[in-house]
Amino acid sequence: MSQRYSITNDVLFKLNPSLAHDCTNVQPETEYCVKGFVEPLRAFDGKCGPPNNNATCVGTDNQCCNSQTWTCGSSTEDCAPGTCYEGVCDGDLIYSTDGTCG
Repeated sequence: MSQRYSITNDVLFKLNPSLAHDCTNVQPETEYCVKGFVEPLRAFDGKCGPPNNNATCVGTDNQCCNSQTWTCGSSTEDCAPGTCYEGVCDGDLIYSTDGTCG
């Protein structure tokens, strides 16, 4: 399915969370999602990053995830390069904070 629809296996499994990663429960003549958007976990409780299921601060009242406290904030310190894990980081124009570059 991944090859046929030009998507990665990771995307296929994210769009179809009930699928087993070894595909043992794939059923013939069954529709599966092959495109779409997976809504990220929002840190509405103020806890973000890897220790908190990679919850994002984007879309909450505080737009930056502080990598020292793993809490959302919007202060200059929270959004500073080197401290901001993800979100509206001040260093986004210089550094990659989401694993991409260029």
